[in-house]
Amino acid sequence: MPVYYWRLVATQLALLKTYNYVYSNDPSSLNYLVENRATTGDVVTNLVDGLMENDQYGNYIPSLAEDWTVSQDGLTYTYKLRKGRQMVYSRW
Repeated sequence: MPVYYWRLVATQLALLKTYNYVYSNDPSSLNYLVENRATTGDVVTNLVDGLMENDQYGNYIPSLAEDWTVSQDGLTYTYKLRKGRQMVYSRW
């Protein structure tokens, strides 16, 4: 087969592996703790990992947290982070 055919196939395969998404508006901020716009949430969920996430059934599963416990009174949650991960504390 000609070389240009293989280049075309390689280009088409590369496009199939590329995820593109167009947002209706730009986020006004990436500070998801104080921003309450849907576009901010859409963008940030692709950038930030949480301690836990949901599986396809809505159950909590570990993400950055390897394990967690809840106190008997239900007021204190203790998370064990995965090896090599640490909490980052910063000022806005």
